[in-house]
Amino acid sequence: MTFKLSESDLEDYLFTHPKAVQTFSGLDINWIARQLRVPSGIIDLLGYASAGNNRPYPVVAELKSVPITAEALTQVCRYAHDIYSILLKHDGEYYNDFEEMYAIYRMVIGPGEMIAHDLLFEADALGVSIYTFRPKFDLKICGPYVFTKEARENHNRILEEASANPIFSVFDPPDEDSLLKPFEDFLDQKQDGE
Repeated sequence: MTFKLSESDLEDYLFTHPKAVQTFSGLDINWIARQLRVPSGIIDLLGYASAGNNRPYPVVAELKSVPITAEALTQVCRYAHDIYSILLKHDGEYYNDFEEMYAIYRMVIGPGEMIAHDLLFEADALGVSIYTFRPKFDLKICGPYVFTKEARENHNRILEEASANPIFSVFDPPDEDSLLKPFEDFLDQKQDGE
């Protein structure tokens, strides 16, 4: 059975479980923003990682619910460039000392188990880390659910009470006498008048 996880589901999970993924060097990531608009688009997750007393560095994550492509790699690079530009405006003196490619951790997370070699080479050249996931589906079937004897008796009692309500008499079939009454009245009129 195939189970597809949406990007939104993956984003929710990662944002609420920050230890679910780490940087290549094993650092924990602290997510600080979701669906952050930048000039080149919308970043799925923005976070930071830090080692010891060092200044934290940004982490940009692009999430996919379909297999990762080269387009996803360039997409996360555009987002990382936007974040680098923002950091230069924020503290250019500090970030000017870093090459853009090494100032921001870039990651793409998508479904699958194997990544094609050409995609790995491209990711390496762009400084993008690729992560994959495989959703697990735990299906537990319970039942069958049936009424207990007491519930069925209670149901029948309420049904009897409701059906005794006079409002339902409008749905009763007419009795034979009431069907003949208009004809009998007509005959009575004829006999009286003629």
